[in-house]
Amino acid sequence: MLHIFIIIFGYFLKLLTSVTANCQTDCPAVCHCTEDKFQHCTVTCTDENLTQIPSYFPENTTSLDLSRNHIKRIPPDIIKHLNLLEVLKVDDNLLEYLLPNTFQGLWSLRELSLEYNRLAINYSSFPINLFRNLTEVKILKLRGNTVYRNTNFIDRTISHLTALEYLYISGGQYFMFGAGYKNLTKLKYINFASKRNSSVIRYITKHAFKNVPRITHLNLDYCHLDVINTEAFAQFEHLQLLRISFNNQILLYRITLTLRYLKNPSEFQTLYFSNIKLNVGTGIVITEHFTSSLQKTRLKKIVLNSDHIELLSWNSIPSLPSTLEYAYLRNNRFTYGEYIFQIKALPNIKLIDISTTISYRELPFIRSKLFNRDITYSFTISKSLKTLLLQGCHYKIPIPPFHIKDANAIRVINATNNIFCPWSGPVRGLEQLQILDLSHNQCNNISNEFFTFFTGLRLLNIENNVIGISGQVAEEGFSKAFLNLTSLEELYLSNNHIQYLSNNSLLQLKNLRILNLRNNLLESFDVKISHMLNLSYLDLSKNILQELLLQLKNLRILNLRNNLLESFDIKISHMLNLSYLDLSKNILQELSENTFNTLEKISHHHKFTVNLQNNKLKCGCAQIRFLTRLHNYALQFV
Repeated sequence: MLHIFIIIFGYFLKLLTSVTANCQTDCPAVCHCTEDKFQHCTVTCTDENLTQIPSYFPENTTSLDLSRNHIKRIPPDIIKHLNLLEVLKVDDNLLEYLLPNTFQGLWSLRELSLEYNRLAINYSSFPINLFRNLTEVKILKLRGNTVYRNTNFIDRTISHLTALEYLYISGGQYFMFGAGYKNLTKLKYINFASKRNSSVIRYITKHAFKNVPRITHLNLDYCHLDVINTEAFAQFEHLQLLRISFNNQILLYRITLTLRYLKNPSEFQTLYFSNIKLNVGTGIVITEHFTSSLQKTRLKKIVLNSDHIELLSWNSIPSLPSTLEYAYLRNNRFTYGEYIFQIKALPNIKLIDISTTISYRELPFIRSKLFNRDITYSFTISKSLKTLLLQGCHYKIPIPPFHIKDANAIRVINATNNIFCPWSGPVRGLEQLQILDLSHNQCNNISNEFFTFFTGLRLLNIENNVIGISGQVAEEGFSKAFLNLTSLEELYLSNNHIQYLSNNSLLQLKNLRILNLRNNLLESFDVKISHMLNLSYLDLSKNILQELLLQLKNLRILNLRNNLLESFDIKISHMLNLSYLDLSKNILQELSENTFNTLEKISHHHKFTVNLQNNKLKCGCAQIRFLTRLHNYALQFV
């Protein structure tokens, strides 16, 4: 018995050794082979101008990629020994047909990709028994091949792929998934979309999906769709996601009828309908008729980006399903309408994105010339809203005294790249807000009261404005403006023309971790920050600093690049966590012995980099001795 065990063990040891060696020794010269720790060999033979497949591959090949060559046929004898092969890609070649035994022996195959060849989706190119042994294939990709006008998508051939879950295929003008697809009980995902080689479907008939009722995800992007039969989706038992972007405008009105016929509308959760091709008119109005067609669904996410939308009609928002959580309407043309006051009608909305939306009308009640600074304006939002994205809209709007009601859930507002100015405030109701981005707004006027009620703010980004010339900031810094920002952890003030910061400017910001004052006009920095025990990142680069006072214990990164420092005599001996000090592009001539000793002390604790590039340092004996002494330490000079 022991003898038999030794023989068997020796056999498997020999087999393992030979398989391990195969990946290296049997790799074709035109290919690149790599092996992972499980001895799985990945063979890549892409972009080699191959006209035929190499004659042999390592036996332990699990992934083979022959894409982007000039291969016309796949000889079965070359790959039939690859019993461990899981992924086979022969995309972007010149294949015109496949033999019935092409994939014989590939029992482990899980993904097969034959996209963008010269194959026709018919039984001449795909013989009926072609996939008979491929019972493990879960992903099949056939896009970019020829599909005829009336097609059943070679159902008798594909019916053998009983494990298939994902199908990528080009659509024909009129199609129907044939009866063979009834065998594919695991098929959940069908994708017709391709930017490179659009499907031309035009019309989807009533029975097109009759034999694939279990589809949960359907992608019809880039299909030149004009018409969908109102009952085309009635066969779907569990449709959850539909993508119909990059199609024609007329579909916007037809899809509303189709969605009403969903067999189980309560399972439908996601709709992508972006980048509509506008046929007539200057813009689109989203009507109650459109939104009410979704009312019986449990829609959580809707994406209507780049759809030329100008207006949402009255009651279009309240007609949306109450389950809606995410609404993306980027890059549209919204004009002012009373619909903005109906956002509160969405009880579960978490995110609204109207970024890069160009509005052609100012909001009349807060035009800069009309609003009354003595009146507090109010606006009610949904109690569930957490994130509001307004980037790049170029809205020219002042921020007057304002009260946002029911905003207890909101955590993020991103309004970068607008023209919000002045920031008068105060803005009430945003006590729970954690992230506020008002960068790139060309604002030159900020009142001391504006941030009064932003008590929960953790990140404030007001970079790339001109706040430094605001009267209050120019005279007294931010000592009053930031008085209540006691929870703030990250503050970004770069590129703001700031010339002066009083000693008490940041006194209340005891929890600050990151402070960025890059690219301002500071000549000195004598701001009290020693109480900021968590401050680890300080950027004062690209100012005109000539003197500097710092007392920080836990600082890790100090950036003083591109200033006018002639010396660096700051006491940093207590900054034992400092890992990067940038003094480049100053006018330093030397570092004192005391500074050298301090840097050496810090380098004893961890790797420490000092950047001294583009200074005019003297090369004296002391400096040479110091650099020699530190050669064996973790200190690195750049």
